[in-house]
Amino acid sequence: VFHPVDFSLLNARVSVPRLGPAYSVHGLTGSLGWAFAPVFLVGIATPFGWRNALFAAALLPLAMIVVLLLNRDILFGDTGGDSDHATAEAAPAPLLAFLREPKIWWCFGFFVFVSAAIGASQNFAPTIFQTLYDIDIPSAAMSVTTMMLGSALGMGFGGWLVMRSRHLERNISVALVGAVLSAIVIGLGAGTAGIALALIGLMGFGIGLSGPSRDMLIRSATPPGATGRVYGVVYSGLDVGIAVAPVTFGGMLDRGFVAEVFYGIGLCLVFAIATAWRVGRGGNAGT
Repeated sequence: VFHPVDFSLLNARVSVPRLGPAYSVHGLTGSLGWAFAPVFLVGIATPFGWRNALFAAALLPLAMIVVLLLNRDILFGDTGGDSDHATAEAAPAPLLAFLREPKIWWCFGFFVFVSAAIGASQNFAPTIFQTLYDIDIPSAAMSVTTMMLGSALGMGFGGWLVMRSRHLERNISVALVGAVLSAIVIGLGAGTAGIALALIGLMGFGIGLSGPSRDMLIRSATPPGATGRVYGVVYSGLDVGIAVAPVTFGGMLDRGFVAEVFYGIGLCLVFAIATAWRVGRGGNAGT
């Protein structure tokens, strides 16, 4: 339920001029959570064991439920935000009518490709860094944390970018082209390990930078009254990409295609750029 609910709340509670920064903060905190999770779990599991680490992790959503209950009047009270979407949500469109919109499926495809790139990086970047750059395990593991911190930083700048440029597909293209180039250079293995770590941070920055423009682009493709359903369908593309990436890219590693994994990550991001332009142009095959 997470993404259908949180984006419905953001669209209903935040005024349109402030949506870009709101999406930025939303994505930034998510990226920080990804980066903090290994530190949190390992930091507890090492002295106290993995069961206590899982117990501590279980306390986090319980704490958030308490926060939500204490602030429910703020979240669900009268809104000065997006009145058009708020009114539409009170009288929703036919339940599945939005599924006939091609641009919804292009948005879905965008998330499949981006999450496949992220999933491949999170799962296999340490192994690839060890192999290509001959570094130890702790240094190689820093590749994931570096990428997610870069993504968080990119999300922060992404809110600034979307306020200054409403050419959303262009914003996404500029951000992801930098990520594509970084992935290719990492795969080439031409530099040092330090340069490769900087590049994966830059790759994460580019992916994060595209985030607020991406969320605004999805909003522009959403029919009135269907915010929750559209975000539910579109963000399920994340799950598809995360599920496909380990099988696809793990199979490549098994066959000795190590550097090619990062080439594949770059290719996924190129496809993401193409889908963003499809959404921006209306999503129809003839446009």
